[in-house]
Amino acid sequence: QTKDEQIVLERFAVFMLSVYITFCLSFIPAGITHYLVKERSSGARQLQALSGASHFSYWFANMIYDVVLYVLPAISVPVALHLFGYHAFLKGDCGRALFAGLA
Repeated sequence: QTKDEQIVLERFAVFMLSVYITFCLSFIPAGITHYLVKERSSGARQLQALSGASHFSYWFANMIYDVVLYVLPAISVPVALHLFGYHAFLKGDCGRALFAGLA
């Protein structure tokens, strides 16, 4: 392989890795949305309101649940990239874009 072919292959591999990361992280909002739809269809929110739970405590608990559900994947992506040797994803503009996307 020539140097140009190696650069093209590396860029393609980085592109495909970014597509895989994006695809995997797209399941997190889907899981959160599924929970909200299930809760809406079962009437759990109305039951909590009848039992005296405030709107603030309900939404705050949902926010904490969503943050906890997201923190583990958001931390594991940079750690996995570092462990597998994809340091280009963690440096420069690409690293800033990754951390902005995960934040």
